Formats: sequence, C-alpha cells, structure tokens
Amino acid sequence: MTGETQDETAGAAPGDRFQRRRADIIAAAIPVLNDQGFNGMHLTAVAELIGLRATGVTYYFPRKEELAVACLEAGFAALHGMLDAAEAETDAASRIARLIGLHVAREAEVRRGEAAPLASFAAIRALDGPPRARVANRRQYSRLTHFKTLWWRTHVQNILCVCVGVCVCGCVC
Repeated sequence: MTGETQDETAGAAPGDRFQRRRADIIAAAIPVLNDQGFNGMHLTAVAELIGLRATGVTYYFPRKEELAVACLEAGFAALHGMLDAAEAETDAASRIARLIGLHVAREAEVRRGEAAPLASFAAIRALDGPPRARVANRRQYSRLTHFKTLWWRTHVQNILCVCVGVCVCGCVC
C-alpha cells in the first residue's frame, strides 16, 4: 500500500507499476484473509481498502484463489528470507535466536505500518485443487520442521531437565 500519486507512477515503467499495484493488493488482502478467512475474503472488500473497484483487483487476480495463493506465497517468501538468515548462524541455539529476533523485528515493522503481516497459513486448508497444490507442497515445511526439531533439542529438553526435573535427553539430571 504505497499511497503513490499519479505523478509518481507516471515515470515508472509499466512492469514496475504493475508489480507495485499487485504488491499493494496483496498487502491489503493479507489482513482480510487473516481476519475473515478464505471464505470470508471478498475481492470487493480488498479493493475498497486501497481505493479500487473490484474489477481493479480482478485485473491482477482474476479469482479469489489466486489472490489467496499470492498472499500465502508472500508469507512463505518472507519466512524463507528469515530462515535463510537464521541458517547462516553457526549453531542451533544461535539459529533459533536469530529466527526469533527476525520474527520479532518483522512484527514490529508490521505494527509500525512498514510491512504487511504474514498471511496465516491456516488459509491453505480452504483451498482446493491446483491453488492448494501451489502452496501446500513447499520445501519451507521441511525447513520449519527442521527448526522446530532444533528448538526442541536445544531449549525444551533443557527446560524440562533443569526446571521440571524430567529428563528427556539422556543427560544425568
């Protein structure tokens, strides 16, 4: 949602304007998708948020499913970027700390209006057929599982051993 004026878009290449408008629509749709779910998301409501008519949105996303997939793909891209940065750390604890730090920083950007929120991946359940296949079989799931396993091994086990006295890691508690 750039809020750009006609003068600002006049000097931009047509492809740039198209991509900016598309990104604006996605950014406007994510909160609607998160709040209303896929079935409650209406292209008219998204269009009104950025001063367009529904036909303006359908030019970029002919079907609601395509807009939902674009929202989810934007979330995957943001999450993928955070995972890339976190995976550059040298040990599991540092990776987890980096991922949490990046997520907290991004949430702060969202609250300041500097970034769109991440789309809730729960919307995937409402999609069927090819749209669902586009987002449901991503390698990010395996990367997230890997981070969940690292987090479990490095933090939860230590918490259980030290704080609760339940040994789940084989150490001598």
